[in-house]
Amino acid sequence: MIGAEQTATSAAPPGRRGRGTRPRRHIGVVIAPLAVSCMFVFACEEELEPPPEPDVEQAAEHSALGLEGDRRAARFVGPFQPADALAELDPDEARSRALQGVAEIYRAVVQDVDCLDVESDDDTFVELHLDDCHLGVLGLFRLDGTIGGELDIELEACDGGECPAAVVYAISVEDFVVRARGETEGLGIEGAWTFRAPIGADGAMELDGEVTYTSAQGERLAVLSDVEWSVDGPCLHLSSDARIHAYAEDGELLGGLVASAQDVEACGDACPSAGTVRLSLARGDVLEWVYTGENVVDVREPGGEATEVALECDA
Repeated sequence: MIGAEQTATSAAPPGRRGRGTRPRRHIGVVIAPLAVSCMFVFACEEELEPPPEPDVEQAAEHSALGLEGDRRAARFVGPFQPADALAELDPDEARSRALQGVAEIYRAVVQDVDCLDVESDDDTFVELHLDDCHLGVLGLFRLDGTIGGELDIELEACDGGECPAAVVYAISVEDFVVRARGETEGLGIEGAWTFRAPIGADGAMELDGEVTYTSAQGERLAVLSDVEWSVDGPCLHLSSDARIHAYAEDGELLGGLVASAQDVEACGDACPSAGTVRLSLARGDVLEWVYTGENVVDVREPGGEATEVALECDA
Protein backbone atom coordinates (compact mmCIF):
# COMPACT_ATOMS: atom_id res chain seq x y z
CA MET A 1 0.00 0.00 0.00
CA ILE A 2 1.26 3.44 -0.81
CA GLY A 3 0.67 5.65 2.17
CA ALA A 4 2.42 8.08 4.43
CA GLU A 5 5.25 5.70 5.20
CA GLN A 6 5.86 4.53 1.62
CA THR A 7 5.76 7.17 -1.08
CA ALA A 8 5.45 6.09 -4.64
CA THR A 9 8.51 7.17 -6.56
CA SER A 10 11.74 9.06 -6.62
CA ALA A 11 11.76 12.66 -7.78
CA ALA A 12 12.81 11.70 -11.28
CA PRO A 13 10.35 11.79 -14.18
CA PRO A 14 8.58 8.52 -15.06
CA GLY A 15 10.92 6.13 -16.84
CA ARG A 16 10.91 2.73 -18.43
CA ARG A 17 10.13 -0.22 -16.20
CA GLY A 18 12.11 -3.43 -16.10
CA ARG A 19 10.63 -6.59 -17.52
CA GLY A 20 8.49 -8.95 -15.50
CA THR A 21 5.44 -8.83 -13.29
CA ARG A 22 4.79 -7.36 -9.91
CA PRO A 23 1.84 -7.33 -7.53
CA ARG A 24 -0.97 -4.93 -8.28
CA ARG A 25 -0.75 -1.93 -5.96
CA HIS A 26 -3.49 -0.19 -4.05
CA ILE A 27 -3.14 3.59 -4.18
CA GLY A 28 -3.79 4.61 -0.60
CA VAL A 29 -5.57 7.72 0.57
CA VAL A 30 -3.16 8.61 3.39
CA ILE A 31 -0.95 11.45 2.16
CA ALA A 32 2.15 12.69 3.95
CA PRO A 33 2.64 16.43 3.27
CA LEU A 34 6.40 16.10 2.74
CA ALA A 35 6.07 13.08 0.46
CA VAL A 36 3.25 14.57 -1.58
CA SER A 37 5.11 17.79 -2.27
CA CYS A 38 8.14 15.89 -3.55
CA MET A 39 6.45 13.05 -5.40
CA PHE A 40 6.71 13.41 -9.17
CA VAL A 41 8.41 16.82 -8.85
CA PHE A 42 11.36 16.99 -11.21
CA ALA A 43 13.57 18.93 -8.78
CA CYS A 44 12.80 18.93 -5.05
CA GLU A 45 14.10 21.75 -2.86
CA GLU A 46 15.53 21.18 0.61
CA GLU A 47 12.74 23.21 2.21
CA LEU A 48 9.44 21.65 1.14
CA GLU A 49 5.93 22.96 1.64
CA PRO A 50 2.77 20.85 1.44
CA PRO A 51 1.11 21.07 -1.99
CA PRO A 52 -1.76 23.52 -2.38
CA GLU A 53 -5.27 22.17 -2.04
CA PRO A 54 -7.18 22.35 -5.34
CA ASP A 55 -10.68 23.73 -5.13
CA VAL A 56 -13.60 21.46 -5.98
CA GLU A 57 -13.70 22.39 -9.65
CA GLN A 58 -9.93 22.06 -10.08
CA ALA A 59 -9.85 18.70 -8.32
CA ALA A 60 -12.66 17.31 -10.46
CA GLU A 61 -11.14 18.63 -13.69
CA HIS A 62 -7.73 17.13 -12.88
CA SER A 63 -9.25 13.77 -11.96
CA ALA A 64 -11.48 13.69 -15.05
CA LEU A 65 -8.48 14.51 -17.26
CA GLY A 66 -6.44 11.74 -15.66
CA LEU A 67 -9.27 9.26 -16.19
CA GLU A 68 -9.63 10.40 -19.81
CA GLY A 69 -5.89 9.78 -20.24
CA ASP A 70 -6.28 6.25 -18.86
CA ARG A 71 -9.24 5.68 -21.16
CA ARG A 72 -7.28 6.77 -24.23
CA ALA A 73 -4.28 4.71 -23.14
CA ALA A 74 -6.51 1.64 -22.93
CA ARG A 75 -7.49 2.22 -26.56
CA PHE A 76 -3.97 2.31 -27.98
CA VAL A 77 -2.55 -0.36 -25.64
CA GLY A 78 -5.46 -2.69 -26.45
CA PRO A 79 -3.75 -4.22 -29.54
CA PHE A 80 -1.16 -5.74 -27.16
CA GLN A 81 -3.90 -8.11 -25.95
CA PRO A 82 -2.91 -11.67 -26.97
CA ALA A 83 -4.85 -14.06 -29.16
CA ASP A 84 -6.48 -17.03 -27.39
CA ALA A 85 -4.55 -19.44 -29.64
CA LEU A 86 -1.28 -18.57 -27.87
CA ALA A 87 -2.34 -20.83 -24.99
CA GLU A 88 -1.81 -23.87 -27.24
CA LEU A 89 1.74 -22.94 -28.30
CA ASP A 90 5.09 -23.61 -26.71
CA PRO A 91 6.50 -20.54 -24.89
CA ASP A 92 9.04 -19.57 -27.56
CA GLU A 93 6.50 -19.75 -30.36
CA ALA A 94 3.98 -17.89 -28.22
CA ARG A 95 6.45 -15.03 -27.74
CA SER A 96 6.99 -14.69 -31.46
CA ARG A 97 3.28 -14.88 -32.28
CA ALA A 98 2.38 -12.38 -29.56
CA LEU A 99 4.76 -9.75 -30.96
CA GLN A 100 3.65 -10.39 -34.54
CA GLY A 101 0.05 -10.11 -33.38
CA VAL A 102 0.56 -6.58 -32.04
CA ALA A 103 1.79 -5.39 -35.43
CA GLU A 104 -0.99 -7.26 -37.27
CA ILE A 105 -3.73 -5.76 -35.10
CA TYR A 106 -2.38 -2.24 -35.45
CA ARG A 107 -2.20 -2.63 -39.23
CA ALA A 108 -5.81 -3.85 -39.18
CA VAL A 109 -7.21 -1.01 -37.05
CA VAL A 110 -5.54 2.03 -38.61
CA GLN A 111 -7.16 3.54 -41.67
CA ASP A 112 -3.91 3.88 -43.63
CA VAL A 113 -1.02 1.46 -42.96
CA ASP A 114 1.45 3.97 -44.43
CA CYS A 115 1.13 5.94 -41.18
CA LEU A 116 2.67 3.04 -39.24
CA ASP A 117 6.25 1.76 -39.00
CA VAL A 118 6.99 -1.39 -36.96
CA GLU A 119 10.26 -2.67 -35.53
CA SER A 120 10.55 -6.04 -33.76
CA ASP A 121 12.97 -8.91 -33.19
CA ASP A 122 10.04 -11.39 -32.92
CA ASP A 123 11.39 -12.52 -29.56
CA THR A 124 11.62 -9.75 -26.96
CA PHE A 125 10.24 -6.43 -28.20
CA VAL A 126 8.03 -4.55 -30.62
CA GLU A 127 8.13 -0.80 -31.31
CA LEU A 128 5.50 1.13 -33.22
CA HIS A 129 6.04 4.55 -34.79
CA LEU A 130 2.77 6.30 -35.63
CA ASP A 131 2.38 9.41 -37.78
CA ASP A 132 -1.19 10.79 -37.63
CA CYS A 133 -2.72 7.30 -37.58
CA HIS A 134 -6.53 7.25 -37.48
CA LEU A 135 -7.93 4.37 -35.42
CA GLY A 136 -11.00 2.52 -36.67
CA VAL A 137 -13.37 3.04 -39.55
CA LEU A 138 -14.72 6.23 -37.99
CA GLY A 139 -11.30 7.54 -37.01
CA LEU A 140 -12.42 8.21 -33.44
CA PHE A 141 -8.82 8.78 -32.32
CA ARG A 142 -5.63 9.92 -34.05
CA LEU A 143 -2.24 8.80 -32.79
CA ASP A 144 1.21 10.36 -33.13
CA GLY A 145 4.40 9.15 -31.47
CA THR A 146 6.23 5.99 -30.46
CA ILE A 147 5.02 3.10 -28.31
CA GLY A 148 7.32 0.22 -27.43
CA GLY A 149 6.77 -3.03 -25.57
CA GLU A 150 9.23 -5.53 -24.06
CA LEU A 151 7.56 -8.92 -23.66
CA ASP A 152 7.48 -11.54 -20.94
CA ILE A 153 5.24 -14.61 -20.96
CA GLU A 154 3.70 -15.92 -17.74
CA LEU A 155 3.52 -19.73 -17.66
CA GLU A 156 1.27 -22.15 -15.77
CA ALA A 157 1.36 -25.90 -15.29
CA CYS A 158 -0.54 -27.91 -17.90
CA ASP A 159 -0.46 -31.54 -19.08
CA GLY A 160 2.81 -32.27 -17.32
CA GLY A 161 4.50 -29.17 -18.73
CA GLU A 162 4.10 -25.41 -18.83
CA CYS A 163 1.77 -23.43 -21.06
CA PRO A 164 1.49 -19.66 -21.74
CA ALA A 165 -1.03 -18.08 -19.34
CA ALA A 166 -0.59 -14.32 -19.81
CA VAL A 167 1.47 -11.72 -21.61
CA VAL A 168 3.26 -9.00 -19.65
CA TYR A 169 4.72 -6.01 -21.49
CA ALA A 170 6.95 -3.26 -20.17
CA ILE A 171 5.44 -0.47 -22.27
CA SER A 172 6.93 2.95 -22.87
CA VAL A 173 5.47 5.90 -24.78
CA GLU A 174 7.48 8.81 -26.17
CA ASP A 175 6.33 12.06 -27.79
CA PHE A 176 2.87 10.53 -27.90
CA VAL A 177 -0.30 12.52 -28.64
CA VAL A 178 -3.86 11.13 -28.79
CA ARG A 179 -6.49 13.31 -30.45
CA ALA A 180 -10.22 12.62 -30.35
CA ARG A 181 -12.41 13.69 -33.27
CA GLY A 182 -12.44 17.45 -33.63
CA GLU A 183 -9.36 18.03 -31.46
CA THR A 184 -6.37 19.84 -32.94
CA GLU A 185 -3.96 19.64 -29.98
CA GLY A 186 -4.99 16.43 -28.23
CA LEU A 187 -3.62 14.86 -25.05
CA GLY A 188 0.14 14.39 -24.71
CA ILE A 189 1.39 11.21 -22.99
CA GLU A 190 4.89 10.30 -21.76
CA GLY A 191 6.01 7.53 -19.43
CA ALA A 192 5.87 3.79 -18.82
CA TRP A 193 3.47 1.08 -17.77
CA THR A 194 3.40 -2.61 -17.05
CA PHE A 195 0.61 -4.15 -19.12
CA ARG A 196 -0.76 -7.61 -18.30
CA ALA A 197 -3.44 -9.56 -20.17
CA PRO A 198 -4.48 -13.19 -19.72
CA ILE A 199 -4.30 -15.60 -22.64
CA GLY A 200 -7.42 -17.57 -23.57
CA ALA A 201 -9.49 -16.14 -20.72
CA ASP A 202 -12.01 -13.40 -20.09
CA GLY A 203 -10.01 -11.68 -17.35
CA ALA A 204 -9.55 -7.94 -17.35
CA MET A 205 -6.50 -6.27 -18.83
CA GLU A 206 -4.29 -4.37 -16.37
CA LEU A 207 -2.16 -1.26 -16.81
CA ASP A 208 0.07 -0.17 -13.95
CA GLY A 209 2.54 2.68 -14.21
CA GLU A 210 3.75 6.24 -13.98
CA VAL A 211 2.93 8.65 -16.79
CA THR A 212 2.52 12.34 -17.50
CA TYR A 213 -0.57 13.63 -19.29
CA THR A 214 -0.36 17.11 -20.85
CA SER A 215 -3.58 18.89 -21.82
CA ALA A 216 -4.05 21.16 -24.82
CA GLN A 217 -4.00 24.09 -22.35
CA GLY A 218 -0.52 23.12 -21.14
CA GLU A 219 -1.48 21.72 -17.74
CA ARG A 220 0.54 18.64 -16.84
CA LEU A 221 -0.67 15.73 -14.68
CA ALA A 222 1.88 13.39 -13.10
CA VAL A 223 -0.10 10.20 -12.54
CA LEU A 224 0.69 7.01 -10.66
CA SER A 225 -2.14 4.62 -11.48
CA ASP A 226 -3.51 1.09 -11.59
CA VAL A 227 -6.14 0.54 -14.29
CA GLU A 228 -8.24 -2.52 -15.11
CA TRP A 229 -10.57 -2.73 -18.08
CA SER A 230 -12.40 -5.02 -20.43
CA VAL A 231 -13.76 -4.40 -23.90
CA ASP A 232 -17.29 -5.02 -25.17
CA GLY A 233 -17.52 -3.95 -28.82
CA PRO A 234 -16.90 -0.18 -28.95
CA CYS A 235 -17.25 0.15 -25.17
CA LEU A 236 -14.73 0.05 -22.35
CA HIS A 237 -15.58 -1.01 -18.80
CA LEU A 238 -12.89 0.51 -16.60
CA SER A 239 -11.90 0.88 -12.96
CA SER A 240 -8.81 2.65 -11.66
CA ASP A 241 -6.95 4.00 -8.64
CA ALA A 242 -4.63 6.96 -9.18
CA ARG A 243 -2.51 9.47 -7.35
CA ILE A 244 -2.39 12.73 -9.30
CA HIS A 245 -0.29 15.87 -9.11
CA ALA A 246 -1.22 18.76 -11.37
CA TYR A 247 1.16 21.41 -12.67
CA ALA A 248 0.53 24.63 -14.56
CA GLU A 249 2.24 25.31 -17.88
CA ASP A 250 4.97 27.26 -16.05
CA GLY A 251 5.66 24.30 -13.72
CA GLU A 252 3.79 25.62 -10.68
CA LEU A 253 2.33 22.82 -8.56
CA LEU A 254 -1.44 23.28 -8.56
CA GLY A 255 -2.38 20.49 -6.17
CA GLY A 256 -2.51 16.78 -5.44
CA LEU A 257 -5.24 14.22 -4.86
CA VAL A 258 -6.10 10.52 -4.87
CA ALA A 259 -8.84 9.34 -7.24
CA SER A 260 -10.75 6.07 -7.46
CA ALA A 261 -13.03 5.29 -10.42
CA GLN A 262 -15.31 2.26 -10.31
CA ASP A 263 -17.33 0.58 -13.07
CA VAL A 264 -16.92 3.38 -15.60
CA GLU A 265 -18.48 2.62 -18.99
CA ALA A 266 -17.40 4.65 -22.01
CA CYS A 267 -18.27 3.93 -25.65
CA GLY A 268 -16.32 5.38 -28.57
CA ASP A 269 -15.38 8.98 -27.88
CA ALA A 270 -18.64 9.77 -26.05
CA CYS A 271 -18.77 10.87 -22.43
CA PRO A 272 -18.86 8.00 -19.90
CA SER A 273 -22.41 6.79 -19.40
CA ALA A 274 -21.94 5.07 -16.01
CA GLY A 275 -19.51 4.80 -13.13
CA THR A 276 -18.60 6.52 -9.88
CA VAL A 277 -15.52 8.62 -9.10
CA ARG A 278 -14.33 9.44 -5.57
CA LEU A 279 -11.61 11.98 -4.86
CA SER A 280 -9.66 12.17 -1.60
CA LEU A 281 -7.88 15.43 -0.82
CA ALA A 282 -5.01 15.84 1.64
CA ARG A 283 -7.18 17.84 4.05
CA GLY A 284 -9.48 14.82 4.36
CA ASP A 285 -12.37 15.94 2.14
CA VAL A 286 -13.93 13.31 -0.12
CA LEU A 287 -15.66 14.40 -3.32
CA GLU A 288 -17.81 12.16 -5.53
CA TRP A 289 -19.67 12.16 -8.82
CA VAL A 290 -21.53 9.73 -11.06
CA TYR A 291 -21.20 9.67 -14.85
CA THR A 292 -24.51 9.88 -16.73
CA GLY A 293 -23.49 10.28 -20.37
CA GLU A 294 -23.73 14.08 -20.18
CA ASN A 295 -20.73 16.38 -20.69
CA VAL A 296 -21.14 17.78 -17.17
CA VAL A 297 -21.09 16.11 -13.76
CA ASP A 298 -22.37 17.23 -10.36
CA VAL A 299 -19.50 16.92 -7.91
CA ARG A 300 -20.81 16.26 -4.39
CA GLU A 301 -18.96 17.74 -1.42
CA PRO A 302 -18.99 16.38 2.16
CA GLY A 303 -21.70 18.84 3.23
CA GLY A 304 -23.99 17.77 0.40
CA GLU A 305 -23.37 20.79 -1.85
CA ALA A 306 -22.90 20.12 -5.55
CA THR A 307 -20.64 21.87 -8.04
CA GLU A 308 -21.25 21.43 -11.78
CA VAL A 309 -18.06 20.65 -13.69
CA ALA A 310 -17.75 20.42 -17.49
CA LEU A 311 -16.09 17.38 -19.10
CA GLU A 312 -13.88 17.27 -22.22
CA CYS A 313 -16.05 14.78 -24.13
CA ASP A 314 -19.10 14.57 -26.40
CA ALA A 315 -22.49 13.95 -24.81
